[in-house]
Amino acid sequence: MKFEEIIKSISDDFTRAWNEWDIDRLMTHLANNVEIYSPKIKAIYPDNTECKLTGKQAIKDYWTNLKNSTRQHKVVQTSLQKIDREITTINKVIGENITIHETFVVNEYGKIEYLRYEYI
Repeated sequence: MKFEEIIKSISDDFTRAWNEWDIDRLMTHLANNVEIYSPKIKAIYPDNTECKLTGKQAIKDYWTNLKNSTRQHKVVQTSLQKIDREITTINKVIGENITIHETFVVNEYGKIEYLRYEYI
């Protein structure tokens, strides 16, 4: 399988897992030392002014708290662009006027080691 096909497969499965709120499946895509940046982190952790979390367990806890405190927003991926190991997707929140720009970097094992969300 070509690297581009692997990236597309990872991105598609990650989006499906998100839409199903399957946190355990989301976690299988993350490297142990993963970093995430999202303005939504402050909604769960108001003192986290960097909007940054590091490590799988911290992210699992965040996503679990987010799942329990908000309604589920499903997304549809409208584009995917790859430059080396950095992938940028544009996702539309279904039923909302919100676009999410997601950037992630995968390591040599196909695990996400960096994840950034921007809401437009």
